[in-house]
Amino acid sequence: MGEADGRVPGHGESGPSKLGTRMVDHSAEPKTNCQPVAKPVDADCVDRELELGRDTGPWIPGVNDCHTVVERIVDKCHQEEAARAEQEATQRRLTEADGGAP
Repeated sequence: MGEADGRVPGHGESGPSKLGTRMVDHSAEPKTNCQPVAKPVDADCVDRELELGRDTGPWIPGVNDCHTVVERIVDKCHQEEAARAEQEATQRRLTEADGGAP
C-alpha cells in the first residue's frame, strides 16, 4: 500500500488523513523479516489482491492503512483457501462413496 501517485510510503511516518492509496511497487525497498501467518491462505488469492496499481481507498490510520490492508487480504484469502479445501474434501468423500464411479 502506498500513495495514489505511486510513491512508496515513508518508514513509520503518518500520511495526511484520507490520502488516496493504491498498491505500489516496494521491490526496491530494503528487505524485511516476514512472519508466517497462523492460518492457511490461498497464495493465488494473495497475488491477485497485491496487483500493482489497485486502488486501496483513502488512508485512515487504524481503519484503512498498510496493516489493515494486510489483515483484510489474509482474512479473504484464508476464507478462499478454506472454501477450496472444503470443496475438495466434499468431492473426495463423494468419489469414495461412489467407489470411484464418474
